[in-house]
Amino acid sequence: MVTLPIFENVGNYSSKDGQIEIDLVCSGHETWLVEVKWKNRATGIREVRYFHKKINDERLQVQVNKDEMLKSWFISKSGFTKPALKFCSENGIFVSSNKELKSIRTELKKQILSK
Repeated sequence: MVTLPIFENVGNYSSKDGQIEIDLVCSGHETWLVEVKWKNRATGIREVRYFHKKINDERLQVQVNKDEMLKSWFISKSGFTKPALKFCSENGIFVSSNKELKSIRTELKKQILSK
């Protein structure tokens, strides 16, 4: 169970040299770096390793306050292979597939309707 924070800023990121791109950088009390793959096949270990390499690259100039937590989240429409899931688990990368996104959407609708 993960509670998503309320983000003050949401945008994408590209390094000055154009070599590092992050699909979403969400910041507030925490900063989340998000990769999204919307393909009809499960995301494999190569893709998650590349994301991990990007978020740990010294060229990544995302500003993170000392008091902020930096978290990473990989969203894949068609889920993940077992090796990819193992790698994400070992490296603290949150994962979601289309199934989890639908669940989040349903839960948010319930919360909004109950107010």
